[in-house]
Amino acid sequence: MPPLVPDDQAGGAPPEPMKVVIVGAGPSGLLLAHYLLEKGNGRFRVSIHEAREDPRVTMKRPPTPRRYSLGLSQRGKAALDKVDGLWAAVKAAGVPTKLGKIWLFGRLIELPGRADPTKDDGNVITDRTALCAAMLEHLMAKYGDTKLLEVRFNQSCTQVDMDARTVTFSDVQTGGLLPIDRINAATGIETAGVKGFVTAGVNGHGEVVYTKEYDLLVGADGVRSVVRGSMMQHLRSFDYEQRDLGSQWLVANIPVPPATEHNWMIILGSKPGGLGGLLLPSTLSLEGDPTMCLVLGWQIAEPPEPWLALKTGQEAKEFLERHLPWLQVPLEAAESLVTQRPSRSMQLKCSQYHDADGRAVLMGDAAHSTSPSIGQGCNTSLADAAALASLLLGMSDASELPGVLERYSALRVPEGHALVDLSESQAPMKVSLALGNAIRMFRQGICHWLLPKVFIKPVMTAAGTTQPLAEIYRLHKKDVDRVLDSNRQELKKLREKEFRTKQAVFANADNTAGVDPTAKKVA
Repeated sequence: MPPLVPDDQAGGAPPEPMKVVIVGAGPSGLLLAHYLLEKGNGRFRVSIHEAREDPRVTMKRPPTPRRYSLGLSQRGKAALDKVDGLWAAVKAAGVPTKLGKIWLFGRLIELPGRADPTKDDGNVITDRTALCAAMLEHLMAKYGDTKLLEVRFNQSCTQVDMDARTVTFSDVQTGGLLPIDRINAATGIETAGVKGFVTAGVNGHGEVVYTKEYDLLVGADGVRSVVRGSMMQHLRSFDYEQRDLGSQWLVANIPVPPATEHNWMIILGSKPGGLGGLLLPSTLSLEGDPTMCLVLGWQIAEPPEPWLALKTGQEAKEFLERHLPWLQVPLEAAESLVTQRPSRSMQLKCSQYHDADGRAVLMGDAAHSTSPSIGQGCNTSLADAAALASLLLGMSDASELPGVLERYSALRVPEGHALVDLSESQAPMKVSLALGNAIRMFRQGICHWLLPKVFIKPVMTAAGTTQPLAEIYRLHKKDVDRVLDSNRQELKKLREKEFRTKQAVFANADNTAGVDPTAKKVA
């Protein structure tokens, strides 16, 4: 691979490695680091900064009630497999799944297309913490002692200057505060232990900040991406759409029910008691016992009133035993479900994933966030990293970087948009469409299983392959668009209902205060 040598340095001293700063130590950020360090022949110096703690530390603690599972499929495996030994490390941290079922019409029905138990098809379920811990351990074992890698946790990205090409971080654990006796008048702050291309100082608020220069800034910092926010301010051409999907969900970790096995994935398709959801394998508990991740959700437009009326864990346990008798949820997990604050599903689309002048790029949830209904959020994020790495590794000169970032956007934006639309299409807000969607998925699966050359795969099955998501969307466009149009109408009705409710509350408050709500206000 030719070195990244600018024309004015040809024949002279070897150039400095390209300074790549990755904001976010999630799956996509870690995978990009793997690629650049393993295949870059010393041409890249990678610095990773993460606001959370080291996932290897988190793994030593009991799992929180809301720690959820995610699925890796052939799409994710294809991206991980190109790094020596990485797929084996990730697979060991998860549970290979060979059987899918759906709870429909009061029965557990096996989905067609049982996986070959002798074949490593990439269907592994793990959780984000276990996945990141495995990827990080593999990365540090190879490159932790080199000068080409720096990984720092508990550092929050606070500012990006895309004109100066610098990024600033503050320490999360200390709140960014430094004892006054450690401030060095000459340098601003002690920098012991801070290696790489970094300067440190104390800002006007007395907070410790670390500022890095970069040649390439990678925003892998999730839905609330600071990098994306800076790109929006820096680029007039940048646009994005973020909206609430009108759904809520709860998560609990439970022992494997006696009627199931640890490697099953079960879709709750018949909305028992107004609730839908999934039962997924989870990583082992600290005691070494297999567990499963139960996800329960509902549409805000049609809330499950009987469930929401429950007050105690015992009531929740009895409710679930009536509707899902095979599940056998422990009292502790039922209490967690009934007391936790529901999460809201959001989706995000960006018009582009790069800023050529600012030398910045987005990956993963920072570029495309959606519901987990087709289980491809993490897989698509890994594919983002593989695509970006391939383009960066193919450069022969650093001056090619702006064009590379533009090509990355052209490749990945259609995939990100398809991911969002396909995911939403599998979560219709109307109950009639949801039931029809479940029946259609089952029917398409049977037909494809019998005549694979005649009938296309259902969305859920096709998404787990390496088939481009944009192509899957094209093949299912009519059904997908029907759900998207219906959801937009339902969301509009929901917003109007919420507005009328707020008006009624304000009117009632005025009446209570002795104000006539029909009276005209005089300026």
